[in-house]
Amino acid sequence: MALLQYVAEHDGATVHQAAEALRMMPNNVSALVTRLTEAGLLERHRDDTDRRVAHLCVTTKARQRIGEVENIAATQLASALRTLTDGDRDALGSALGALEALTRHLRDHSA
Repeated sequence: MALLQYVAEHDGATVHQAAEALRMMPNNVSALVTRLTEAGLLERHRDDTDRRVAHLCVTTKARQRIGEVENIAATQLASALRTLTDGDRDALGSALGALEALTRHLRDHSA
């Protein structure tokens, strides 16, 4: 799912780019791409200048699956949030800014 989501957000990404972003070995991503292509979830488009490079695109079927997973996750999160006390929800709200800053820092300094 992480690979599908990455490609959906970075249309035309290469296997190498996806592997780097997902912190995976390129050969593992390549194997996943093969399986997802066979399942009709990804398409490979050869680069016009370097035929060894393939650009990845998600299919309509993949976009539907991603949407389904996101809907399930949103429903589960909403349900879990409803079980928290007002104080817990306030604490989470206060922490979001710091968590976003931390995530940005890790993303920007992990390359």
